[in-house]
Amino acid sequence: MVKKLDIILPLFAGIIIGGISYFQKDSLNTMVLKLIVIIFLFYLIGFIIRLMIEKIYSSPKNNDHTKEILDKDLTKK
Repeated sequence: MVKKLDIILPLFAGIIIGGISYFQKDSLNTMVLKLIVIIFLFYLIGFIIRLMIEKIYSSPKNNDHTKEILDKDLTKK
């Protein structure tokens, strides 16, 4: 589900904004402009959130090297 977050988020936002624009009886040009802007912004937001979630979940795999560094006794030379 996380891998598709950047696609699902703008889809729902576009459906909501499209419905709101339809009920407000916006012109077609205004509706299309709103949809393009909203889909682009929510795609970027979803992409950033997906990268952050993947980075959080992938960090324990790379934690072995960090753990070795932290386990070293730095007081001895």
